[in-house]
Amino acid sequence: MQRLTIPVTYEEAEKWLFSLPRFAVSGVDAYQPGLQRIDALLTAMDRPHDSYPSILVAGTNGKGTVASMIAAIATASGRRTGLHTSPHLLTFGERMRVNGLPADKRWLQKSISDFADVFRDIGASFFEASVALSLLYFATQEVDLAIVEVGLGGRLDATNILDPELSIITGIDFDHTEILGAELTDIAREKAGIMRRGKPVLTGARKPAVANVLGEVADQVGAEFHLLGAEIDIVTDSEGKSFIETLRDRYGPVLISLEGEHQIWHAAMAIRASELCSRLFLHSRSSVLTGLAATTEFSGLRGRMEKIATRPDIWVDVAHNPQSIKAALKTRTSGNPPVTDIFIGLQKDKDAETIARILALSGVRVTVLRMDLHRAADPLKLVRIFSENSVPVSLEINTTKDSISRWLSDGQPENSLLIMGSHIIVAEALNWDPNYFTKKRT
Repeated sequence: MQRLTIPVTYEEAEKWLFSLPRFAVSGVDAYQPGLQRIDALLTAMDRPHDSYPSILVAGTNGKGTVASMIAAIATASGRRTGLHTSPHLLTFGERMRVNGLPADKRWLQKSISDFADVFRDIGASFFEASVALSLLYFATQEVDLAIVEVGLGGRLDATNILDPELSIITGIDFDHTEILGAELTDIAREKAGIMRRGKPVLTGARKPAVANVLGEVADQVGAEFHLLGAEIDIVTDSEGKSFIETLRDRYGPVLISLEGEHQIWHAAMAIRASELCSRLFLHSRSSVLTGLAATTEFSGLRGRMEKIATRPDIWVDVAHNPQSIKAALKTRTSGNPPVTDIFIGLQKDKDAETIARILALSGVRVTVLRMDLHRAADPLKLVRIFSENSVPVSLEINTTKDSISRWLSDGQPENSLLIMGSHIIVAEALNWDPNYFTKKRT
């Protein structure tokens, strides 16, 4: 077969890579379950993932955060740590980070060019190519350990090509039901596919039916089952300081670089995970507390209740399903001052009715943002659903950047804004220039 002519610049190589089938753009049409293609890709790359141990992190919510916390703890312990997450926000290299730093563009350009024929001939999706590139990058960087966030589900996800030393399932809720199943137990079985015989699996599942299914699958597989709620206690002292007590040790006071009450649960999961994998990196109270306090710095995590402007205050958060949106709203509406406005953009596969009911309870003004994307929810439909659920809602037809600048020009310094939903909306907000409105008028 004739070799592809691959552009020599990074921008052109990235454009070629992004032309592969992408779930973020085409949805189910681009979803390619199964491990045959990723196995063939990695074989063509001389199986780089066999050169280091790994941890797989699946779940409906919190998996990117938990993976980042574990990576930060490992980095704080002195280990060279690879972290694969998806999707990226600003640059493709964010998907593969080593000690918090994204992959170099020159390496990416060369690697995309070197393996473009392979990607094409195997029929790889964008996600499969990105996973293969991540695992190759970690090998070239000689990492001591790779923390890998699962994409969709688990059983048939490309990341499941790994043989992890520890599997983590943060929790199960409704999301991507058209692929993973309409019942929580169906979703749980799909995500349980990352379990391995003789290896530990840790889950933060709190619903008994879900925990039972995961426990049953662990027994069938022969995995060592650990239920977080049964193995840790979270204690708050009279001064409001948090301590996490496990079967092994007591950690605290715990300071987390991420905002929100739910982050203490994620931190507990990261701590217990690091205990279960203590043979992979030097586990100590010091490395745990240092890593959690510097998660964003040591892992490169962004878009989790991240503040991008002050007076008026603006936050961004990638919460995009009912459970994560509820947690984000709890964080911001209980803040001082509480949030006054919400911008939101959603994909059409999200549960808009349930999200509407959650937004209605907050009593906050909501603006629906449009997204120029095939998978985007119809903004007029979202406005109608929100309005029918008594949400004070309006529609913004301008770009996210223009919408922020318009909000600033119309508002007051004491107002505050939370921008959430699709990663695309958050990425556009992160690209916002605080001087944008001033520049446009001059």
